[in-house]
Amino acid sequence: MTEVSPLVRNLSKTMKKLVILAAFVLFLSAAFAIITQGPPAKRYASIDDIGYLYVNELELFTDACEVFAHNDDFWAHIAQKNPQPIFQKLSRDYEKFFSPSEWATLQTFFEKTGPHAVCMIPYGDPETIGVGAIVGVGYRLDVSREEKEAVLPSTYSLYYVSSYGNLRDDPVGQEKALSQLMLYFQHGVPKKIGDWWYEVAW
Repeated sequence: MTEVSPLVRNLSKTMKKLVILAAFVLFLSAAFAIITQGPPAKRYASIDDIGYLYVNELELFTDACEVFAHNDDFWAHIAQKNPQPIFQKLSRDYEKFFSPSEWATLQTFFEKTGPHAVCMIPYGDPETIGVGAIVGVGYRLDVSREEKEAVLPSTYSLYYVSSYGNLRDDPVGQEKALSQLMLYFQHGVPKKIGDWWYEVAW
């Protein structure tokens, strides 16, 4: 039996240590990304899966959208980086714009539902009826290349007409909200699925 030299043994131990160290660094990097940038977006097998989640977590969906809708300072911050009022990850940098209870709601919402993006759509007329806010939440569908080429939906979005501005209780405000949603979303026709909620798959 050939005896392994001390040099080979030491080299083997060093390699094992380097592998363990590399794995540890990758773990820390992933943990840091989750802590600072929030949980990654989920991919859903079907629209029905998202619909099931929406039905069972409707209160959470509504609470999170209301929190976003009523925070002008947060959206002003988003506008500094992006001319469109949209963001994709719940960065820890955003925590300062919300109260502890609001932030806890948003964290739970992102962890449970894993949205790909959240946007805010203002509507109304500031000089007459005032301004309201629609919050959109987009989700990714896990579709194959063949399904994409067949023009099957790869994204599913939910839109919530929030209580911001109290316009949704006014028939004129309701018309403004729906017309603005139609203008904003050119990929499909929004379908009403509940009180103040609409869906679009594209």
